[in-house]
Amino acid sequence: MNFEMKNWRKVKLSEILTESKIVSESPNSDQRIRVKLNLGGIEKRPLTNDIEGATKYYIRKSGQFIFGKQNLHKGAFGIVPPELDGFESSSDIPAFDIDSRCYPEWLYYFFINDKLYFRLSALTKGVGSKRINLKDLLKLEIPLPEKKQQKIILKEIESFEIKREKIIKEIDFQAHLVSRLKRNYIEDALEGRLTEKWRTINTTESVQQIIQEVEKEKNNLIEQKKLRKEKQLNQITTEEHFFSIPQSWIWCRLDDVMSVTGGVTKGKKYKENLISVPYLRVANVQRNYLDLSEVKDIIISKTDYDKYQLLKDDLLMAEGGDADKVGRCAMWNNEIEGCIHQNHVFRIRSYNDLVNSSYMLNFLNSPFAMRYYEASSKQTTNLASINKTTVRLTPIALPPLSEQIEIKNKITSFTNSLSKIVIEIEDNRLTSENLLFNHLNKVFGSTSFIFDNFKDVPTIDYLDRLKLKNTNIIKNLNTTMELEEILKDNGNLPAVKLWKMSKFENDIDAFYDNLKLKIEVEKTIVETEEKGILALIK
Repeated sequence: MNFEMKNWRKVKLSEILTESKIVSESPNSDQRIRVKLNLGGIEKRPLTNDIEGATKYYIRKSGQFIFGKQNLHKGAFGIVPPELDGFESSSDIPAFDIDSRCYPEWLYYFFINDKLYFRLSALTKGVGSKRINLKDLLKLEIPLPEKKQQKIILKEIESFEIKREKIIKEIDFQAHLVSRLKRNYIEDALEGRLTEKWRTINTTESVQQIIQEVEKEKNNLIEQKKLRKEKQLNQITTEEHFFSIPQSWIWCRLDDVMSVTGGVTKGKKYKENLISVPYLRVANVQRNYLDLSEVKDIIISKTDYDKYQLLKDDLLMAEGGDADKVGRCAMWNNEIEGCIHQNHVFRIRSYNDLVNSSYMLNFLNSPFAMRYYEASSKQTTNLASINKTTVRLTPIALPPLSEQIEIKNKITSFTNSLSKIVIEIEDNRLTSENLLFNHLNKVFGSTSFIFDNFKDVPTIDYLDRLKLKNTNIIKNLNTTMELEEILKDNGNLPAVKLWKMSKFENDIDAFYDNLKLKIEVEKTIVETEEKGILALIK
């Protein structure tokens, strides 16, 4: 149903919004409201040990429009639901009674339309922690048709939303099926099932010979003092085998066929001349690929540079991160000349050409290895980590070289074909996520007129030219916040979630350093009795 917006009367928000200031005479910390970012809605805030009397609280009523002064432009707004009627919030989360001429939902969709709320950052004021200026906000004009007409349009939007949710649910299911298909295929390949026929018509070399040749090369390097002798590991046992293997294969440890080396330590003091070189951090190492969008430099000695310099076909493994992502691995292809790696990234290097790095990459990123690293990891504030010994001990199902290459080729061919489907699914997801914005734009039209009385407010055309997708804008807005601000707006959080929402998302080491500062020095954050959950100290 289409309506001509130009015939709708426009009114200032001040005409339909009246700030509610009903003071709570008996403040109750278990009856507090919080407004989540990214259109996450309104919910009860987790119980905290607030110092009663330090802050004035106000009663909020069902149907009121409510938002966070600091985060309205980050999607922290909504309508108070019936189940939170009578709850409280401070003046930093103001609530407004809505004039009877306007449905609350009409106001809500008005702020979503044309990605309007993203641009409200221009109305924030202050140094450091900026807040929305209420006087400026209430000057904005909203198109306001007759209430009967609003109801018809809102019913159409509701029907549209139901259809959109069904589409997204189907897209999620398709993505799940593709992920499961890929996992099953890789498992079949690495267990030797996909090369069963291949083995009957191909002569393969002795896999035991590989182990012997590697051992010989390792000893040569130790004698030449190019490799440090490591502590001897226990022989692999049948209990450690992930699955049954073909007769021509063997089980061994990663240390039996490849060297595992830690990287340079940040902040190390040197006496010799120093040079500046690029280095890889945990954030750069993702599963099966390297994120080189931000590569930092480090000051080190020439000796350490030679020691830690990466070579083509080196494998890089992340020491820490989410429990299900620890041990993720990628291959180095000389993307950056003279690059090294830091101590939180393990370098895994073949001793000779008898072990194929691409095969090993597939195995180390396989569901089998992922489960091994997750089970072997240590948990610190809900972030997992593995050590060098754990990596060296990794059980490896090793086929002859020719079969390693055959398996690698099969996996590469299959995943390349699958990637086309994945791209299509993700394109459909992005289209579905933008359907609501597009639909609201048809209903409300452009909101560019709203900022006619303000300067330096970016238009949606400007945002589109910068190609700032909806999800990326949200992400960028989140990551400008300090750790305390995120906890204040979202309540107690697992460390890993706080890390991902913070400005340190791409540098886990910096996150740890900052978190340690907040906990041990500034004492603004504390780890709760529930292990791994972080909270503000009141």
